[in-house]
Amino acid sequence: RDKLVTGVQTCALPIFLREGRSGVVAAAEGLRALLARLLPLYRRLRADLDAADSRAEAVRADLSTQLDALIYPGFLTATPAEWRRHLPRYLEAAQQRWEKRGQKQHAELSAQVRAAAARLEHWRASVPEGWPWPTSMVEYRWLLEEFRVSLFAQTLGTVRPVSAQRLEQWWRHGLAGGDEAAPGGTQRQRGSA
Repeated sequence: RDKLVTGVQTCALPIFLREGRSGVVAAAEGLRALLARLLPLYRRLRADLDAADSRAEAVRADLSTQLDALIYPGFLTATPAEWRRHLPRYLEAAQQRWEKRGQKQHAELSAQVRAAAARLEHWRASVPEGWPWPTSMVEYRWLLEEFRVSLFAQTLGTVRPVSAQRLEQWWRHGLAGGDEAAPGGTQRQRGSA
């Protein structure tokens, strides 16, 4: 017999598969349902961004960066489960931002987002590629998405109160090594925007 086959048969893997089968099927169905919601939102926003004229270049670039940080190969496994279920809301908020791009306060609100995102980008550039993110940085990254919702799509609501001041407090908390109080766990993250 093949040593690999013998090794697999003697390990606990078959037991885990047999005992966890219903959980695996339910999780797979949940991911399928999530993708069924995400893909139309993604395609619509991507098409809108691709069709944009040069007058909307700044907003288009911001949203394109955000979209690339949310949806990319492997995003389902890289996105922490507690935040993964909110991805459709983040895409809906991005679509609303796109639709409201000409409004009076848009530039000011966009500047707030860019300032909050720049902190994380600066930190991310200072650590090696693929380096595990501390819990506080993972949390900040997803609170940044909530901040976007709060500014550009208030009707969608946020999972918790978030503002520029709260992000600043969270950032200082994370830099002070406050991971023990931050929910979520250490994750590897692709993007920060």
